[in-house]
Amino acid sequence: LAGGDHLHYSLQVEGVQVSPIEWWDGHWIHDQVTSKVSGPKITGP
Repeated sequence: LAGGDHLHYSLQVEGVQVSPIEWWDGHWIHDQVTSKVSGPKITGP
């Protein structure tokens, strides 16, 4: 058992509980989030 102060937390995406361990992986973030979100298009002169 843990002794002393510590923290428990959960992560939810659109109300669905997900494992925070997946969010620590940069490849997973890119595949599941970044690649699906379109940002502003910047065009030059």
